Amino acid sequence: MKTLIVYFSYSQNTKAIAEYIHDLIPKSDLIRIELKDDRKLSKWYAMIKYGFNTIFKRKMPIKKVEIDWAEYERVIIGSPVWVGNAPPPLLSFIESYEFNLLTLPVSVFCSCGSDPGNYFNEIGKRIGNEKVENRFVYIESAGKGLEEVKSDLEGFVFRMKKGVRFSM
Repeated sequence: MKTLIVYFSYSQNTKAIAEYIHDLIPKSDLIRIELKDDRKLSKWYAMIKYGFNTIFKRKMPIKKVEIDWAEYERVIIGSPVWVGNAPPPLLSFIESYEFNLLTLPVSVFCSCGSDPGNYFNEIGKRIGNEKVENRFVYIESAGKGLEEVKSDLEGFVFRMKKGVRFSM
């Protein structure tokens, strides 16, 4: 059985974390959540548009992904934190595949500029807090690059593989 790693990344920080986790788990598949409307927006316009959608819980359509859920024994999902919350593309994925996520253990990671705010609670509400086995937060403003948090990510994967749960 394999692990499915699903992530949404806008600035590529979350992508780097997801790829490193993928490297740590030999039997894993990596899927990127993509917006249906994937036009490149200016940084400021994107921040305003996506921040507005996040605050007002507006859906953002994502591209459909074919997943054979029978191949997986667990799922890891991750994204950036937008305005203290999970971004709409990640929530769209969770909504689209909620039934499947409810049948597997889930670990969650995020990247953010400061405190993750309501991020983990929002995900826990949607898939059930009891389903979330583990979590990892990468705070970019702490001045650590990916190299400095690799050992923390290795601990996240180790805890997940051993079934050590962190409460949300």
